[in-house]
Amino acid sequence: MNTEYSESDLELEIKLLQDTVQKRQKKSQTIAVIGQHGCGKSSFLNTVMAVFSGEYSERALVGNFEQEGEHMTRRLTRYPKEKYVTEDQCLIYQYPTLVDMMGFQNAGDDVVKKTLDLIFNGCLKDKTKLSKGNQNQR
Repeated sequence: MNTEYSESDLELEIKLLQDTVQKRQKKSQTIAVIGQHGCGKSSFLNTVMAVFSGEYSERALVGNFEQEGEHMTRRLTRYPKEKYVTEDQCLIYQYPTLVDMMGFQNAGDDVVKKTLDLIFNGCLKDKTKLSKGNQNQR
């Protein structure tokens, strides 16, 4: 089949392709780090952000709270690329939004599954407190 395109058809196709590429480039991916209490999720995120930015800063708080065994991460915290790299870097590369949250002892628990589903579907806002009632305690 010999299909010939006019110059205007080709220009339209190129424009549509450019628009599609531009839309996909603007859409940032989100990476959520999940795991048990105290396994180093926040430390890992600090390391990832340091690698991306070229400098270490403790953006995600790590450690235990007031030596009482309470963990630092109690809220859902999103780190969009603007929080850890420069504006120039944002224009060049597609850095992800990173998500830190409190640990869950049993990821197979129905309440935990529902909580993670809400997080992954964007239903929980940044800084939402994740209560101990939404997780299995140690």
